[in-house]
Amino acid sequence: MKVLSEKEIGLIAEKKYVLVDFFADWCGPCKLLGPELAAAAGDIEALGVACYKINVDDCNAFSIENKIQFVPTVILFENGAEKTRFVGMKDKNAIIDFVKSNIG
Repeated sequence: MKVLSEKEIGLIAEKKYVLVDFFADWCGPCKLLGPELAAAAGDIEALGVACYKINVDDCNAFSIENKIQFVPTVILFENGAEKTRFVGMKDKNAIIDFVKSNIG
């Protein structure tokens, strides 16, 4: 999953569906969720959903704009606007199910 810089945030609005993992390098739960998201990314992208990561410390303004209070937070964007989110841990299959149940 590509980590977006502040300059690349516009990529979120370029596709119909985008899944974004808001994380921090110092966050223990983020380190657990990361591999699960990476494992799910291929299946999610096969559904037509782009997958990105955003470091909340590097993209602070965008994180505040999206009301990120806890990490990890994963947001599913539809046409550049938040559709739904989850906070905390999910395994690969639960992440795929989360996406499937919120697109289409």
